[in-house]
Amino acid sequence: MKRYFDAFLALIFPNRCANCQTLTEDLLCAPCRSQIARIPEPMKGSPGTACDLLISCGSYHGPLEAAIKAVKFQGKRRFAKSLALMILDAVSTPETHELIDSCDVIVPVPLHPSRRRSRWFNQAEDIAAILGDLIDKPVQPDMIERVRNTHPQFDPPREERWRNLQGAFRIPQRGSLPQTIALVDDIATTGATLHECALALKNRGVQRVIGVTVALTQIG
Repeated sequence: MKRYFDAFLALIFPNRCANCQTLTEDLLCAPCRSQIARIPEPMKGSPGTACDLLISCGSYHGPLEAAIKAVKFQGKRRFAKSLALMILDAVSTPETHELIDSCDVIVPVPLHPSRRRSRWFNQAEDIAAILGDLIDKPVQPDMIERVRNTHPQFDPPREERWRNLQGAFRIPQRGSLPQTIALVDDIATTGATLHECALALKNRGVQRVIGVTVALTQIG
């Protein structure tokens, strides 16, 4: 039934590329997808963060920025699968595929409950769930809890961004945790969010955290 409803909506409200607004069945048209500034290999050691590695599809500008904003803010949540497929494309090399395959579980970066209520969904959780289905890995959306509501990470100076996130996450789950975790978010802005989540996980005995994002701006 949902398939027919979606087809009806597509007929009445044809989809347009999030970047150039041409008609397309996907989040981005093929020419705009080809313009994404790809990040060719994992960032080893993820400078400035507690993540051991960071895998990202591309730089957060142009078509990729438009795609993420469309899913988060412009009613195109249904295209979260397109973002997950971009991540899958980023891990298509033998090295990156092996890294993801080594993960025991996929964990999304959580939103604070108040922000989730205002947005109605967590895009990182959607992306993680779809990615888990695509690569046949379990997903644990409740492993990390955001205990403090923080400001968006784009405007403040770098030092304030890092202070803003200190102590914002905790691990409510008791007992032992998986040893290797893929930590999923839509954007790595400064690395502060990934760092604090990875730190909370490692303080509970996790040995390795691999950050996985759709886009990357600056780290460190």
